Amino acid sequence: MKKGKILLALAVLGAIGTMSAVTAPKADAAYPSFLEKLADRFNLNKNEVDTVWQEHRAERRAERRGGMETRLQSLVDDGKLTAAQKDELMKKLDALRAEGEKEEWRDKSFEERRELRDSHREEMQKLLSEYGIAEELPMGLGGGCRGGQGRGMNRAR
Repeated sequence: MKKGKILLALAVLGAIGTMSAVTAPKADAAYPSFLEKLADRFNLNKNEVDTVWQEHRAERRAERRGGMETRLQSLVDDGKLTAAQKDELMKKLDALRAEGEKEEWRDKSFEERRELRDSHREEMQKLLSEYGIAEELPMGLGGGCRGGQGRGMNRAR
């Protein structure tokens, strides 16, 4: 029964995506309030819920990275990018993502985090433009609606 509750919790977490991590309150940034409410509601061990959440995030991160690597490899295969450029882009992407995972980001306001993400996106777009593939990868950091509420991340604000 407990395993079923954890699976239910994971399904709920999957449904909301990574939004709760991005909007975690400053006061208790290490444990987003949504996860705490979920654990309390279903009488789950908070450490187990956190473990499942971290595993889910790591899986999604790996999927996004794999998708970007596949997209870049197709550009290499098409002759639009060299293998060395692909490797440089992947290293840059990994560095930007690692920076975004730092603890100090959790203490920043939503606007401060958005500004940092925007600067990362601009940095990546600049590199893509230098390689002449900005049109091939218009979202720069892998696309998706994370932070963009499904309306596009590059829209005018």
